Amino acid sequence: MDVFEIVDKTKESVISVKDFAFALHWPEILSLARVLSIFASLLLLAGIIHILLVLKIVDKVKRMLGFLVLPKTFPKKKFAKKWDKIEKRLKVGQEAELKLAVIEADKFFDDILKRIGILGKDMGGRLKKIN
Repeated sequence: MDVFEIVDKTKESVISVKDFAFALHWPEILSLARVLSIFASLLLLAGIIHILLVLKIVDKVKRMLGFLVLPKTFPKKKFAKKWDKIEKRLKVGQEAELKLAVIEADKFFDDILKRIGILGKDMGGRLKKIN
């Protein structure tokens, strides 16, 4: 085989590929490709949503965002007053005051857990979610 024969065969191959491509019914092929791509996209989207729900990523993102916005939504003066009140009850030393101090401290801590985005049905549920 010489160079001219190789060039002729290559030229014939290119022409046959071109003829084949132009002979196809492209509108039908593109319509089918569009339908298949929409179906695949919906299937992949459902898979992503399923993975997010199984791994509870949405809850983790909410908690992370809760920590990011913490300084703006955290009333430090209000909490400082509540904690001072709890400490005063502890200093009194009477049994009733000690019980009230524990109850108030429990509510205080639960409120902090809610504000920083620890999710749960109750305080016990929130405490279980803390790493």
